[in-house]
Amino acid sequence: LLLRPSKGSSLISTSDQLVRIYIGPTKKHDSSWLLHESVLCYHCPYFQSVFRGKFLESTTKESHLPDDDPLTFSYVVSYLYGSLLKCDCHLNSTGHCPYRVTWIKVFILANKLLMYNLENAALRRYQDCHAIGNSLPSISEIEEIYNENTPPDCFLRDYVELRFSRVFFEDWDNHKVAWMQVVMSNKELLEAVMQGIRSHQQLGNYTSCRYKKCNVHWVAVELSAFFFGIAGGKRSVRG
Repeated sequence: LLLRPSKGSSLISTSDQLVRIYIGPTKKHDSSWLLHESVLCYHCPYFQSVFRGKFLESTTKESHLPDDDPLTFSYVVSYLYGSLLKCDCHLNSTGHCPYRVTWIKVFILANKLLMYNLENAALRRYQDCHAIGNSLPSISEIEEIYNENTPPDCFLRDYVELRFSRVFFEDWDNHKVAWMQVVMSNKELLEAVMQGIRSHQQLGNYTSCRYKKCNVHWVAVELSAFFFGIAGGKRSVRG
């Protein structure tokens, strides 16, 4: 995964055109950015079509994203000019990372702007946050993801649904209360996770199981080994 663009300031020349991007419901200069058109269009297909296509913005050199958040867009700007997406969740001893919703918002905005390298980078940071403390996505995170903000087949949904399925099979005892609360909070998530669980349970061969300690397939393997041991005379059973 690319965590920063391969080109940033190297695209800038002294004669480069500046364009203004307004973020938020109203056009305010304190929530806008003046950016180099060449950098913006090189990394962002959305703005390339806006500023170099047949739209009014190609003349005015201004664009407005009324539904988006200035703080989230600031991460896009930093990425455009070569900064890494950084997260200090590993320094938090509680295992909770306050950046989780931030990375979700960056992912959603990157998807909207067709910036797929940034989308992948935001997803990687989000996954890193969950790796700290081995935690599950919260209800607020699920609301942000499934509230018509992401397409059904996006990588972020895939990751979340797979994570809940994995916990169901591998670590249910440690997460069952949180698992039930979060999964039951959203119908789309519930349906996707249950479908994943049913599909996994239908695997006939445990060698096809992707989980390290699946409570369906590996329990079956242990029982088989136990009974084969009895049949082979390696174990004795007290009557």
